Parts: sequence; C-alpha cells; structure tokens
Amino acid sequence: MSFSLRPVCRPCRVVAVLLAAALLAAGPAHPEAAPSGEWRQLNGQSTTAVLWQRQAAEYRALCHQAFQLADRRVYSAVLRLSGFRRVPPHPRYHPDRERLAVVLDLDETLLDNGPYLAAVAQSDTAGRERLALWNRWIDSGRQEALPGAVRFLNHLRRWRVQAFYVTNRGPQDREATLRTLQRLGFPDADEEHLFLNGGDGNKQPVFEKLEKRYRVLCYLGDSLTDFPLGTARMDEGHRNAAADAQAADFGTRFILLPNPVYGRWEQVLADGSARQDAAERLAARAALLQRAEWHHGAGWK
Repeated sequence: MSFSLRPVCRPCRVVAVLLAAALLAAGPAHPEAAPSGEWRQLNGQSTTAVLWQRQAAEYRALCHQAFQLADRRVYSAVLRLSGFRRVPPHPRYHPDRERLAVVLDLDETLLDNGPYLAAVAQSDTAGRERLALWNRWIDSGRQEALPGAVRFLNHLRRWRVQAFYVTNRGPQDREATLRTLQRLGFPDADEEHLFLNGGDGNKQPVFEKLEKRYRVLCYLGDSLTDFPLGTARMDEGHRNAAADAQAADFGTRFILLPNPVYGRWEQVLADGSARQDAAERLAARAALLQRAEWHHGAGWK
C-alpha cells in the first residue's frame, strides 16, 4: 500500500512504500479487539473524499484561496495599525506594542496528512489500532504543508505577526510536531506558541486566553471547533445555526479550509456515533441519506 497518491519521483515512491509497510506491518495494537470487515467498508466510504483532497486541482485552488484571504486580512490590519502605505512596516512602527497574532489549526489546515488518510481508506483499522497508526504517522515527521501555507506564514514573520498553533494533537506529539513545524520553516515553532489538546478537544479556553493577551487578526481551521464559536459540544442543528449566525465572519475573521474526509461534522451525523461500531455507523449514514433524499427531494422520482 502506497502512502502517497500523487505522482512522485522513484526514490520518493520507494520511501513512501516502505513507510506504509512499516506502519501497517505492526498489526493491531490490541489483537483481542481486532476490527471487523465492516470497518473496511466504512473506511472505504472516504475513498472519493481522500482522492479529491490528494488529486483535485480544485482542492489546491481552495487552499490557495483560503490563504490569500488570510493574507489580505492580516496585510490590511498591519497597514491600518502602522499608519503607513506599504509593508514591511516602517522602522518607527513597533508591532510588539499591538501584540498582533493569528491563530491556526494544524492538521488539514497547515499540514497535509493525505498519505495517512489514504492508508486508512484502504484498511480495516479502527479504535486503538487507528490511533496507533496515527501516532506512528506523526512520529514519522513526513507531513508536508498545504498549498499556500508556507507563503502566508512567511508573510506573518515579515510583518512581525505572531503565529499560535492550536491543535487537537496530544501532549505525546509535542516534540514530533515541533520538529515538523521547524523543518517546514514555520515561524514561532516553539513551546510558547504551540497549544495541544488538554483532553477534551475543546479549544475555546485557549482562544479566550490568547484574546486577552493579543489582538487576534484571524483564525484558520478546517472545522468549526477551530474558531471561537463554542461549537465543541453542539449537535448538527446547533452547529449549522452557529455557522449561519456568524456568516459575516467567514472569509474575513474566520478562514475555513476544506476537509471532506473527517472532523466534528462527521462525528455528529448521528447521536452517539463516537460510541457506535462499524455496522451501526453504516446504518446511521444510510438512514441520513434516505432522510435527505425524501426531505429535500420529495416527489422528484
């Protein structure tokens, strides 16, 4: 199984194949809870989404679009606060007095985990085995930046705007994550600017803490939970309502990147989905498709 679906040079392809083999050869972390064949069917449902994310020019264009929007947002703010007509700011401008910042998610916002997602889509991994696979992928340090991310982050450094990385990766991933950010040349890749998951996946307390100390110009993420909307505990209906209520902030203060493969949106499709087994999740998805068909397309057949 290859860990990359994009055309790559022969040496890179060999490395990718060896990496995939090493990750998957270890087997289930807990053999007594080996996943059923239904997990392969469930995982396989993400194949089209993974292929789109890995192959489609439209996905790359959306990434570039998101970072361009963020770039304009920050550029305009720096100009306004500096009182000058162009950046980099005039030497008399001291941005530290303003304590300007941008808050960013990592996975599928700045970092591309496509090889891992491709491996999962072709496997029957679940539960602790999936987590073990994810941990080995993080430790490999082979994540790359999304299109447009490096350019945007280099502009933050040039304009003296601090970058804060707020991620749901766990404390065990700190060293590997910092190594990856430093390898990619991202600014502020240090302990002070990296916030990891405290255990509940709720980023809201971190957002509130940062907003007390900094002027946050914008947030970037691939999930509503990456923005200060308080959606971590919300169900599907309330999430939709929150997005509609804050519509004016998207594309300006909130910059959302596309992620059709995974996220909180998938977890709340059916009540208790995080605790359901593969068969229950498959049935819940089928029921939701049927509901959408008849609720929104009644009488079309």
